[in-house]
Amino acid sequence: MPKLHQHERSRLRLLSILLIVIAVAALALMGWREVTVRRGVYASILEGRGVATARELDSFFGPISEQLAVIRSWGEQGALELTDRTALDQRFVPIIKSYDWASEVAIAGQDGLEYRLVAAGEDFESTLVQSGSFILHNSEWYEGALEPDAAQSGWSIAPGESGAKGSPFYASAAWVEPTGSNPQRVVALGISRVALDALIESFSVTEGGMMAVVSLEAGISWHMPSLGPQFTQADAEEVLHATDQPRLLLAEALYASTHTNGPARHYRFRFAGQNWWGWRGPLATGDGTRELMLLLPQADLSDRLMTTTSPLTYGLLLLFGICVVMLVRTTQGLRGRLERMTGAATHSQASEEELRTLIDSGEGDHLEFKSTLRWNLRENRPGKEIELSWMKTVVAFLNTEGGTLFVGVDDAGRIVGCSPDGFRNADKYLLHVNNLLQRHIGVEFSRYLRYDLRPIEDEKVLVVDVFPSDDPVFLRNDDDDLFYVRIGPASRKLSLRKTLEYLKDFENR
Repeated sequence: MPKLHQHERSRLRLLSILLIVIAVAALALMGWREVTVRRGVYASILEGRGVATARELDSFFGPISEQLAVIRSWGEQGALELTDRTALDQRFVPIIKSYDWASEVAIAGQDGLEYRLVAAGEDFESTLVQSGSFILHNSEWYEGALEPDAAQSGWSIAPGESGAKGSPFYASAAWVEPTGSNPQRVVALGISRVALDALIESFSVTEGGMMAVVSLEAGISWHMPSLGPQFTQADAEEVLHATDQPRLLLAEALYASTHTNGPARHYRFRFAGQNWWGWRGPLATGDGTRELMLLLPQADLSDRLMTTTSPLTYGLLLLFGICVVMLVRTTQGLRGRLERMTGAATHSQASEEELRTLIDSGEGDHLEFKSTLRWNLRENRPGKEIELSWMKTVVAFLNTEGGTLFVGVDDAGRIVGCSPDGFRNADKYLLHVNNLLQRHIGVEFSRYLRYDLRPIEDEKVLVVDVFPSDDPVFLRNDDDDLFYVRIGPASRKLSLRKTLEYLKDFENR
C-alpha cells in the first residue's frame, strides 16, 4: 500500500491523533466510574470493615494478653505456689470469674507438673499433678508457647481439644522458674465457646469472605462464615503447600498483599476465577507481630454498590459513540483518498492515450525514462550497467516519494520499445525483470512495485510504478549495498555519512 505525500501524511497524522485522543479521553472518562468511584467505594467498605474487625479482635484479645502477662510475671518472680492446688485455685478462680471469655486455666512444666482448672457451670474442677503425667505437653498451645519466636512475643494462640471439658481456643505464654532447676513452664487460658461465638458474630465478614489473624510466630488462624462458626489454625508450611480452597485462598491473598504497590492497606486479586479484595492491617494486641487480613469477594461488595446510571455516564456514552462514528467515517475517507491516490499513481494499467500524455509531460521528480532494459545501444551489446541504471531509479523512488519508470522510452520521449533487448517474448522479458528486482533489490520490496508491458505506438514499453517504501532500500551490486534517493529529476547515490544521516530521519519522512 503506497504512502501519502509528506504534507498529506502530516495532516492525516494530526487528524488521527486528534480523533484517538478524543476516543481515549472518552474511554478514560467512562472507565473513571469503574476505576475510581467503584474502587473507592470498595476500598472504603474494606477499610471500615477491616478497622471494625481489628477493633473487635483487639478488644477481645487485649485483656487476654494482659492477663497472660500478669501470670507470666508471677511465674518469673516465683510467686506461684505450684505445689499447692488450693493456693493455685485461689489465684485462678477469680480470674475465670472476672472474664466472660475465660473457661479454663492450665499450667504445664518440663518437670512433669500439670495444673488444670476448668469452669463447670457455677462450680470449678481442678487437678494438680506434680510429676510424671505429661498429658498437657501434647497440646498445641504448649508446643506453640515454647517456640523461640513465641517466647519473644510473649504469647501465642492455638486451637483447643475436642471434648466436653476442652476449650475451643487457647492463648498461652511461657516462662522459666527462678528457683530450683529452673524448669520452663507454660500457662494457657482457655476461651469459652460462647465468647468465641460472640466474637465471630461481631466480625464484619461477608458470607463468602474470610478473616485471618496472621502471625509469623504463631501461624495463621482463619475463619470463614461459609464453613461454620469456628477458627481454624494453619502454619506457613500448610499454606505454602495448600490443597484445599481456604488455604489456597490464604496463599493467594498473602502473595497479593506482598506485591501491592504503595502504602494502601487494600488490594485486589483473583482467585478461582473471581475478583477478590483484601485488607491487611496490624493488630494492637501483643507486640505488633500480628496482623489482620480481611478477604471479601467482589461480588459481595458489589451488593453495596447499588448506584443508578448518572447523567455523566450517559454523556460519556454519547461522546464515545460520536468518536466511534467519526473514526469510522474518517477511516473510510482516508481509505477512499488513498485508493484515489493509488489509482492516480498506477500507470502500469493506464490506457495508451494516458501513457502517451504522461510521456509528453517529460521527466521530472516522479517520472523517468530509460531506453532499454539490458542492451547498451551505443556499444551494441548487453551491459550490466544498463540494468543497474534503471534499478537505481527504482531504489531512489522507493527511498523517497515514489514515481513511475518507463523502460523503452528515450530521454526525448521517443518510443524505443522492448525489442532492442532481444527477448523472445513478453514473458521472458518480465521474468528477467522479476529476477533482477529480487536479486538486486529484494523480494520483500515487491509489494511496493507494479509493472507491466504496455502497448504504445505499436511497441511494448515497460511501465514500473514505484510506491514509497516503509523501510530503507539498498541496491545490491556484487559486494556493495548502495543507497539512492530522488533529488529533483535525478537519482543520487548518497555517501556513507549522508546515508546514515538520512536513515535517522527515515521513519519521520
